[in-house]
Amino acid sequence: MLVQNTGLLESGDAIRGTVVRMKVPLVCLVTYRGYAGLAAAGSGTGPAAQERNDLVRSDIDSAAILTEPTLQAWRIPYRLLHDDADRTLVREAFALADRRQQPVAVLLAGPTTP
Repeated sequence: MLVQNTGLLESGDAIRGTVVRMKVPLVCLVTYRGYAGLAAAGSGTGPAAQERNDLVRSDIDSAAILTEPTLQAWRIPYRLLHDDADRTLVREAFALADRRQQPVAVLLAGPTTP
C-alpha cells in the first residue's frame, strides 16, 4: 500500500478491523508529509512535543507529529527511509510483514529516486 501519512491516519479502523484481524502481511509505504518541517523546527513526536502542544504550531504539520505515535499505538513496526541508501528497508519490511503476518510501515522521510 502506498499512502500519505494523512491517509494512513484516516485508515486506522480498516487496518485494525481487516488487516490486523485477518493477519494480512501488508507493507505500507507511507510518504511522511511534514517530516522536513518537523526536523527543521527541532520538534519531535514524543512527550516533550505533546507537553509544548506542538499540534497547534502553524510552522509544523500536525500530521507529521502524529504519524509515529499512531503507528506505535497501533503496534505497527516501522522504519524511516531517508534516502536511496535505505532502500533495503523495503525488502526487510516485506520479510518482517510476512514473518509476523501483520502490517509493517516504511516512512518515506526524505527524497528518493524512482
